[in-house]
Amino acid sequence: MASDLIGTYLTAASEQNIDGLSSVVHSESPIREGLDSGEIMLQPGASSHSGTDIVVEDATAEDVLSLEYAALQFERSTLEGLFDDEDAMLVSADMGDSSVELDTWVLVTDQDEWRVFWIGARQETPDDPTDAFDEPIEDSEQQVVSDITYGEPSEHTAKVTLTDSPGIEADTIVVESTIAGHDATFEGSWSGSWANIKLHPEGDQIVVTAIDDGSEVVVHREHYEP
Repeated sequence: MASDLIGTYLTAASEQNIDGLSSVVHSESPIREGLDSGEIMLQPGASSHSGTDIVVEDATAEDVLSLEYAALQFERSTLEGLFDDEDAMLVSADMGDSSVELDTWVLVTDQDEWRVFWIGARQETPDDPTDAFDEPIEDSEQQVVSDITYGEPSEHTAKVTLTDSPGIEADTIVVESTIAGHDATFEGSWSGSWANIKLHPEGDQIVVTAIDDGSEVVVHREHYEP
């Protein structure tokens, strides 16, 4: 099923067949917005595949957001709402061309029919996660970060709590783990907010970024080395 669906998409894309693509793209997929204006989500050179493997059979919003740049495309609540009613899976396709970066397909049911929801790429974890670490930055005056507690609510997670009394102006706060690729975004009134952040079991880096009128500054960065 997955192989045939992806093959149909790739064939239609290579032929610039918008109608053919529309027939296999999920009704709530952001890909469809591009199709309406004649744009096709496809990496140059990707016209066929030589095989597929199911990466995650019962995919969740968390699995989709773990893909590169997915957090910029999707709201967690939107995905969770969709997956409450539909089945989803992540499928890896062997595109046979090293220049093709998008190789992980998010397939979601649409009225009981499997459809292409999104195409992304799994984040590569370095052999030694510490290779991706940057120098720590401590929010020593707790202008944004009040506390980070590891092991809550489960192993390899951290509860990041923001201060009740912000010391800087910021309209958005982003908390993320570098290796696991998990993030939480707070907009507007963020004081006192908190988030549970997934961490890579072999080591990770928590980064807290404050954004004010489009200007970003990392206010806290610390390493998780189990």
